[in-house]
Amino acid sequence: MRANWWVNALYLMNFKVALDKAWNGSSHFWTLAVEEQFYLLWFFVVILIPRRFLFAVIIFFLAAGLCGADWLQCWVEALSKMCYCPV
Repeated sequence: MRANWWVNALYLMNFKVALDKAWNGSSHFWTLAVEEQFYLLWFFVVILIPRRFLFAVIIFFLAAGLCGADWLQCWVEALSKMCYCPV
């Protein structure tokens, strides 16, 4: 855990688990990482998106979350291995 302290400090454990395809002693922090990334992203979405488009953006993110989980995993794997990933 000492070697990867920066992964936990920057809330990147979910990416590390996905890239390593293995759990380690501090992998339980992945849920905290996902939560913090959501709140950081959502703050900017709510602040920067004009109010008239906010409902559409919320619906888009809900649909993307429901439909895009497999695509996101494929994208992360493609970045880690620089391999071809059909969508």
